[in-house]
Amino acid sequence: FATRSIFAERFAYVPCLAFPLAIGALIHPGVQKGRWRAPLMVFSCVLIILYGARAWTRTLDWRDAESMVTRLGRSSPESARAHFQAAGAYFGLWQKAAAPEEKTKHLEDAGAEVREALRIQPRHALALALQGQILQCLGKHAEAIEHFTRAERLLSEMDPPQSEPMFLRLRGESRFLLQKSAEALEDFDGYIKKLESLGRKPDALSFNRRGVARGQQGMLEGALADFNVAIEARPDMPRFYNDRGFCRFRLNDSAGAIEDYRKGLALCRERGILFAASGESAWSFLRRIADVYTGMSKASRAAGDEAAAREASAQAATYNAEADSLAPREPAPR
Repeated sequence: FATRSIFAERFAYVPCLAFPLAIGALIHPGVQKGRWRAPLMVFSCVLIILYGARAWTRTLDWRDAESMVTRLGRSSPESARAHFQAAGAYFGLWQKAAAPEEKTKHLEDAGAEVREALRIQPRHALALALQGQILQCLGKHAEAIEHFTRAERLLSEMDPPQSEPMFLRLRGESRFLLQKSAEALEDFDGYIKKLESLGRKPDALSFNRRGVARGQQGMLEGALADFNVAIEARPDMPRFYNDRGFCRFRLNDSAGAIEDYRKGLALCRERGILFAASGESAWSFLRRIADVYTGMSKASRAAGDEAAAREASAQAATYNAEADSLAPREPAPR
């Protein structure tokens, strides 16, 4: 039955022991004295069967941590914390799911649970932030930004004031995707500095994101420093080499740009990522290397060095030809 408490599932362990003992204590005097012996024995046998069936279904509910937590909302219908934990469990299932219909279902369940949590406790900062994450997944970034901002404000109004750096990171992601680079830079910078002040190490993606935001604001030297940190932490990320390569290209370091693009190209080839319409692939890195050589050819020709221009142009043609070989061919018309 619903205990209306966050500890509903935990309390269920108590009746596993206490309920049978209580029933036994109640019927023991009647059985011992011979009064109603037969009916009481039948009654106890029925209870054992029913309780055994209930215990079996409860065991299925507790077969793993996720199923136990997702059960919380039903066990504790008026607990904001229970619904929030259930929402978090469904969101975790969404992250793990591969099939589109499964992902849609888990995200809908997470949204329903977090709305229940906010119905009960509208000033639940963590629930607001989780709803913001769900909105992010749905592509509703403007609404997500509002939720992260409200969640951050609620924490700051607590006594004593609290903060959660991740709110800045999440809001920065939405602002970044809405091409609000100045505001995104403010959030990523705040997130990294808060973590560092707490003695915690920011992840590589945060440095890379701040680097891109800095680059979009024309802060190329600072962007390069961020890309260096990101690549040092995660040298296995082709995207990081793409971003640093472009930054080096804008800093007129063509050799450095080609070096980064070649590293990204090698990673994509190792993983068999040869062509992708969007994102990093061997095809995209080949095109970027060709573009750098094309730029070098134009610069050499403008400087009067025709030999260097022809050499760079030949390199560009080689890389473009290789990229063309990886691109899918359109079917010939009938």
